[in-house]
Amino acid sequence: MSAKPIPETANRQDWPRLVAAANRDHEDRIKTLEAGGGGGGGVTDGDKGDVVVSGLGTAWTVDNAAITYAKIQDVTAASRILGRGAGGGSGDVQELTLGAGLSLAGTVLSASGGLAGTATVTVPNKRVEWEETVTATGVTGTSKIIAILAPTLDSDENSPDLLPPMSLAGTPGTDTITFLMAFAEPVAGPIKLNWSAF
Repeated sequence: MSAKPIPETANRQDWPRLVAAANRDHEDRIKTLEAGGGGGGGVTDGDKGDVVVSGLGTAWTVDNAAITYAKIQDVTAASRILGRGAGGGSGDVQELTLGAGLSLAGTVLSASGGLAGTATVTVPNKRVEWEETVTATGVTGTSKIIAILAPTLDSDENSPDLLPPMSLAGTPGTDTITFLMAFAEPVAGPIKLNWSAF
């Protein structure tokens, strides 16, 4: 649709009709442009590569995995990890800072400053479950505990190769770890453990 120029009206008898027609043409052109049509036009529905347009151009959906790391906003400082902070619930990605005992060298995250030790728990009278608290200086109630069966000597009573463990967990306390063990069959005697706390 092309707009008609407003006519010369000085010498014409029908000038009111011509002016009204020209005004209607201009109003129609404005309505067409506001609706996304006309010169240049709106975006048609369809797959545009990394974006799918739908709803007559009103909904644009970015394809999964189409946005690269380089297209994400810049991180504000060095040594940051992207994630979601505790207690924030679901929501936008946040920058997390490194806490005590964590370091970042290049792109490698490392934990340092943890504690480690050994413990021997003694299971009495053939049990399938046993809980025992041992001293572990430096452990706090918020520590994270990792525990495994320790290697043993041939002379030791309970070799890890022969024990039928079902589960082994360590619960931290103030300068203590409480080990909870469950076995597939009854066990008795001393069991050596290695533990780490972070």
